[in-house]
Amino acid sequence: MKKVYIFLAVIIDTILLAVILKSYFSQKKETLPKAESSSNAAVTQITTAGTVQSASRKTQITETETQAVPSQVPSQQTAKTDTLPAVTSGKNNSKKSYSTDDYAQYQDMSGTFLNGSSGFVWQELTDHAEKLTDLSDVLGGWKAYIVSSPDDIEHSVTYLMNIKLSGTEKQVTVTLDWDYFYVNNSGDEGHSSEPDSVYSGPWTDAGTVYAEGAGAVSLYEFDYENGKQYGLGTVFWPDGTYGAIALVRP
Repeated sequence: MKKVYIFLAVIIDTILLAVILKSYFSQKKETLPKAESSSNAAVTQITTAGTVQSASRKTQITETETQAVPSQVPSQQTAKTDTLPAVTSGKNNSKKSYSTDDYAQYQDMSGTFLNGSSGFVWQELTDHAEKLTDLSDVLGGWKAYIVSSPDDIEHSVTYLMNIKLSGTEKQVTVTLDWDYFYVNNSGDEGHSSEPDSVYSGPWTDAGTVYAEGAGAVSLYEFDYENGKQYGLGTVFWPDGTYGAIALVRP
């Protein structure tokens, strides 16, 4: 009988142990999903936070770059516009061909002033006059006025003529085509029968020419203003004296 009681006790203990183990594993199994859910939530939170931070950073960078581009491009465009060369209307007009075969008349030279040994001054010119330094601008015929002795007007001879410039920068030909003359101290006047006087020399970057022949001719200034071209120069006679030259066209 005692053995029966022992056997029943073992069975009961086994059943109780089984119930306890079942209850334990059931509780543990129920807690596992919560742990996974918590872990997934944590991962989701980290991933979401990272995405938000990345998106925020990307947005900030994009906004910064977008703001930087307009601030640079207009300044570059403005700088380019500011460096564009200005168009000079006078220069375009000065390239017009004003060449003339006409001889000078006294009225053509009314704007000149003879400043002694310094030669002629064109009083018509202002500070806005454009200097002509390209040979192509001054080639052709000019109405010319020469005073043979600007230091001694009383004994000077006045010449009204035409002066032509031709050739290239390496060799410019200056041709004096004589016409009218007037001798101041005697009043003699007339039309000269002298042949043309020809001089030649190189053109300079400064817009001048020193041409030699029987003596020499120096044309040292050319200007443009108000639809007219002007020139100044000196003629060196074979005897060593010199005269003043004024040019104008048309």
